[in-house]
Amino acid sequence: MSVRHGAAARLHRAVTSPLWLPGWVALGLLVRIALVLHQRGNFAFKDEGDYDSIATALLAGNGFSLRGEPSAFRPPGQVVFLAAIYAVAGHHPLVAELAQAVLLAVVRLPAPITRSLWMGWVVLTATQGY
Repeated sequence: MSVRHGAAARLHRAVTSPLWLPGWVALGLLVRIALVLHQRGNFAFKDEGDYDSIATALLAGNGFSLRGEPSAFRPPGQVVFLAAIYAVAGHHPLVAELAQAVLLAVVRLPAPITRSLWMGWVVLTATQGY
């Protein structure tokens, strides 16, 4: 076996190992946490401040408002997520960013299950003559 075939075999074993996905997820999580900690909870973009302001207003009972005025400028998903984090941990944007980093990392874990279910559906559909 040549060196080239040995490297290909090692790569194949690594990629087909059941540990490759959790390994990449862990690496992604570490990179995300490092980036979040580097920012120290400071807002890098204007929209982050908007989301924070609306979530804070929502928790204060002022509804979905931005700078004291009702607003539909930002979609509700991120705002509700931030409001939920702030309700549990207090107004700490760093905590919210760390929670997002964890969620973004672990969202990839169900990928093999989803792929298996999708392929099962494709095979089932193909065999039914659709």
